[in-house]
Amino acid sequence: MTTSPIQMHQILANPSQSQSGPQAPIRQSTGNSLLAKLNAASPVQSPVPVSAAQNQIFSEDEKRDWGFKFHGYPAFARWMGTSEDFFLLRRFSDLNARVLLSMQDEIMFLEERLQAIDKRHMDALFDKTTQGKLRQSILDRTVPVDRTAQEQMKQSRNDTLRHDPDPERKQILKKLRTLLKEYNESVIAFSDMRSRTTANERQITNLENWLYHNYPGAIDPEEHKFAKHHEDLIPILTKDRSPLRHLVEKSRKMRSWSLFSVNKEGGTSTSHFYSGRKMDAFTNVIIIVLGLAMLFGPTWWLNSIESADGKLGIITGFTFLFTVVLVCSSVEQPFQILAGTAAYAAVLMVFMQTTSAKS
Repeated sequence: MTTSPIQMHQILANPSQSQSGPQAPIRQSTGNSLLAKLNAASPVQSPVPVSAAQNQIFSEDEKRDWGFKFHGYPAFARWMGTSEDFFLLRRFSDLNARVLLSMQDEIMFLEERLQAIDKRHMDALFDKTTQGKLRQSILDRTVPVDRTAQEQMKQSRNDTLRHDPDPERKQILKKLRTLLKEYNESVIAFSDMRSRTTANERQITNLENWLYHNYPGAIDPEEHKFAKHHEDLIPILTKDRSPLRHLVEKSRKMRSWSLFSVNKEGGTSTSHFYSGRKMDAFTNVIIIVLGLAMLFGPTWWLNSIESADGKLGIITGFTFLFTVVLVCSSVEQPFQILAGTAAYAAVLMVFMQTTSAKS
């Protein structure tokens, strides 16, 4: 479901007051089972005192003025959940970039330290003659092993992970395992968030109308500052919509048609809900009708024209119109639109040649 922009005039909603009824009696435990213990447990007591006066009646104006009490986050969350056009959040581009840079620098520091340890093992003292005898004694298993040569070889090893003689290198690799996982996941998550389109003007208007006009004061002023960051707001769900669909949505009269209207709980009295599926079906019908008109119209016209220049003029004009219709009715890339236009022009040219040959 999608929604139209909320009206700017004030029309209050009518939230009903909930009254707490009498509590059911607590059943006594008759055994040692978990169910019996749960039944015997005392109910959770609310820290907020509930007034026993039943004659407290608040007018709609009072409920609106005291929105922090009667609306607040329960109403705000319920309203946001009714449509993807209402559910806007901040992307935090600057903070995400700064955190990623911090993680990158930490990984680079460990990378440089790891390279320094590797180089230290490469540059360690290494006697080729002694190490050759040590290798031969290890292979023969008969010659006594030279402990000095063995210690020298240990300090020069870069060939093992299981028996790494350097404990610091093991610790660095262990830290990198965790850091790289967090870094990779953060980069992928932020790249997905960056690919989302920024909230459009209509969606931002919906949010600001609820916060500042429909229910002013319902959300703490320090906590609704996120709505001021227009360039950083993104819808929780993005859908590709054709320019024709956007044009239909901008028309208040068309949005108000009974054909599109739906009843949905959770909105405000100034919210108008319409069916996204019905609007998609309506725009698809328009596209099909225009497509058929662009196909059959020029063919009948070409059949009645004898002049070659006149036929070329008809083909040129309808090809241009077809390109405009294709741009307004699709979300394809420019080269795909050009490919469709070329195919359309080719069909008309073939028909022109066929009619010319018959004449």
